Amino acid sequence: MYQHLLKFCTNAARFAAVWVVSGVLAMLVALPAGAGNIGFSIRFTGDEIAITNTGNEPAYQVSEWTLDAAASWQRVQVLDGNAAYLAPGQSLTGRRFSPAAPAGLGRADPLLVLLHDQAGGRIAQLAWRQAPLAQQTPLPTQRQGEQLSVAADTALAQKIIASYGLVVPYEGISQLGKPLLAVAPPPNPLRHVWRVDAPLRLATGAAQGGAWLVHENAAGELHLQIVPDGVVRGQEQMPSWLVWLRKYGLQAAAWLGALGALLVIGRWVWAARHSAVSARGLRIESAMTKHRAVITETPVLKRSSRYLLDVAVVLVGALLVASVLGIGFLLSGNLPTGGDSASHLLYLWTYTRTLLPSGQITAWMPEVFGGFAFLSYYFPLSFISIAALAQVLPFAPAMKIGMFVGAMLLPGTVWLGSVYLLRLPRAVAIWGVLASLAFLLHEQNSIWGGNLLSTLAGEFAYSYGLLFSVLTLMAWQHSVATGRHWWLAALLEAATGFSHGFALLITGFATAAFLLDMRYFWRNLRLLALGHGLAFFLLAGWLWPMLQMHSLTIPNDALFEVTRWQELLPKPLQPLLVAGLVATLLLLVLRLKPVLRVLAPDSPEVNGSLRHAAFMAGAALLAGVGFLAGGSIGVANIRFFPFVWLVG
Repeated sequence: MYQHLLKFCTNAARFAAVWVVSGVLAMLVALPAGAGNIGFSIRFTGDEIAITNTGNEPAYQVSEWTLDAAASWQRVQVLDGNAAYLAPGQSLTGRRFSPAAPAGLGRADPLLVLLHDQAGGRIAQLAWRQAPLAQQTPLPTQRQGEQLSVAADTALAQKIIASYGLVVPYEGISQLGKPLLAVAPPPNPLRHVWRVDAPLRLATGAAQGGAWLVHENAAGELHLQIVPDGVVRGQEQMPSWLVWLRKYGLQAAAWLGALGALLVIGRWVWAARHSAVSARGLRIESAMTKHRAVITETPVLKRSSRYLLDVAVVLVGALLVASVLGIGFLLSGNLPTGGDSASHLLYLWTYTRTLLPSGQITAWMPEVFGGFAFLSYYFPLSFISIAALAQVLPFAPAMKIGMFVGAMLLPGTVWLGSVYLLRLPRAVAIWGVLASLAFLLHEQNSIWGGNLLSTLAGEFAYSYGLLFSVLTLMAWQHSVATGRHWWLAALLEAATGFSHGFALLITGFATAAFLLDMRYFWRNLRLLALGHGLAFFLLAGWLWPMLQMHSLTIPNDALFEVTRWQELLPKPLQPLLVAGLVATLLLLVLRLKPVLRVLAPDSPEVNGSLRHAAFMAGAALLAGVGFLAGGSIGVANIRFFPFVWLVG
């Protein structure tokens, strides 16, 4: 009976601990992201108009428009400033050509500002010299596709004689059939005189852009009604599970965490009180327990349930990441163009349509540095994966799924590697899965590599390298622990090298830590020589020419200067670091104090976990050294630090 109660308390504590980690993850993803914004302050001085970007993001292709005497838009002449790129804090000064009419909409004298954000989205903002009053009772509007309509009966009932419709149609995100004009003139305002059975109709674009309605009564007074966009844009699109987790997950985790703590304390107290149970009683209870286990659960059933759990963790981890990205986005026909993705489009298209189908892995391309062998200084595995997917899927979905497959498989890879290579209990492996999700979802940077924002910016080859690097480090630990399967570590190391160079550097040099174990120095040296040798020969056809042509390149030693320690430790990862340090210190205290050792007895599982944690900490330390020395060795230092976050 005591054994059953202890087992129940242990399992309940483990279950509660998992919910604690889930709650921490909920708190991490709920932290506000530093989203950019664009805003303006406007100053009118006679015919001169000065606008200043008060946001924290640049505005592109800025144009200003005012009404002339015919109520048509005329572009403001730029006198000073850069309209193509208006940085935060910078101003743009211009002069209008002609004044507006003194009646009707001209009395408010609107100023229309058109601009593009860094993603290429067109944005319209409206300001007024004489702001109209707000419409107290807005006229009801209806949408039917691209058309916005306003019925006449309500307007006539409010004694509105005419309304002016100002709209900049928004077509949404779609594949471009032709280049966009740098500055496309907006449609002129529409004046609509109200009469029976004559509704106001405005074309708002395929994505149902918003509109400004200015109503004029018999006294000539103007009242403003703002019609919002018909389709949500410019806002964070969040999956429903993440909304629920942010809303209720932390509260549920707090209650379950408290329950788990009580159960753990109760288990320790119970174990201390009943440690004097007779050996005979324990043997009887143990025999009865084993007998019942044989009756209720066969080894085959137990293995099957574990395999099903493994499959579930891999699938759920991939679906969670895909849902954050947006499954509709991944399967749509739109092409990603953020960051370096735009420059990869040509290479991926050429690779998919021309090179790989003809059996070529590389070829001479005039577009690369004025004529160069394709992928001479890059790694082909991610390109091959996307090209292979494009043989069975349309190009756009194949590109996006291929870009993010490394990130989607990372949580499942951490789980499988922890369970089958490191031989960790599944209750321990789930911590690594949740920590990898926190790493993927953090939004503090978008170019360092590894997280989803960096992958969106075109760092998809890096995510492949990160995935195989983690798996290779686990395979090396398995090989050193068993003295076998060095060839598996070598194959995974070659896949790491075919994915990204920084991942190969960290993976290769981190294994030198195994030579510090002097008891097995010669055995470990032999394993490393065999494994690294095989990996090098597998990579040699690609790696050796790149090393030979190294003198033709310039150092990629862009140095990222850190001004605050928070830049090296994103907010979502800070609680994980604290939790890991607290757990490590607690375990050390329990081990060093003989009176407390009964609460944490020696076991192969605990010792193995500590050994693996120490090796991963060493790999993280090596990555940190690479970050500090990156400029000295001619490489970009920020590419090292994501390994500190993930494996540390």
